[in-house]
Amino acid sequence: MRTLADDLILLLIVVYPVWEYFVRWPRAKARLASGEPDARWKLYRSAIATQWVATAAVVTLWFVLRRPAAALYLQVPTGWRLVLSIVFVVGIALPMFAQVVAVRRVSEEQRVALRPKLGYATSIVPHTTVELRWFVPLAMTAGLCEELIYRGYLTWLLASYLGLWLGAVLSVAIFGLAHGYLGKTGVVRATLLGAIFAGFAIALQSLYAVMLVHAIVDLGSGMLGYLLLREPVEQAS
Repeated sequence: MRTLADDLILLLIVVYPVWEYFVRWPRAKARLASGEPDARWKLYRSAIATQWVATAAVVTLWFVLRRPAAALYLQVPTGWRLVLSIVFVVGIALPMFAQVVAVRRVSEEQRVALRPKLGYATSIVPHTTVELRWFVPLAMTAGLCEELIYRGYLTWLLASYLGLWLGAVLSVAIFGLAHGYLGKTGVVRATLLGAIFAGFAIALQSLYAVMLVHAIVDLGSGMLGYLLLREPVEQAS
């Protein structure tokens, strides 16, 4: 049974993307454009803190109200669901790994030529080794926290209003809009990924494989961006 606290968290989840798009991201974008050397990794650090605070609030509420972990899909899959989980993770991890290996082997000229393909992601992926060190925990945080919040908690909460499938659809839409700062392409990509993650979470009745895949996708994207954007002097080191 949902409570007033749940409704307040729902309000915050809905309002946050608006604040992110109109306030937080324009400020961060200005710092990035100014060439501030620490701007990008500080943005990563801020995102990590925000997601863990939100996750802590959800988990605390869940334990205080003694709700079952299974309602958040926090259970280990068994049987065919376990097999599908393994196939899902391996099916994403291997191509991503192969792509990273391939990009590591391209020449300097090819690397420069490939940079425009990063598109909207150019401003948010790591450019230096310091930024990459912060991006790794950010990717892991996104995999765990965003899945717990959007595919677990938010889906459960919206399902109490709309039913499971409509609740899942709306949670995916909110997840996509939460990436509005990335522009239309970023929103579309996030929404499509969110739909895939939601489908697997419901089918598997578990978030663990989805969390891992989410982290792999983010980490792989960040690594690809770093390999294409880093300076030649870093490549030599």
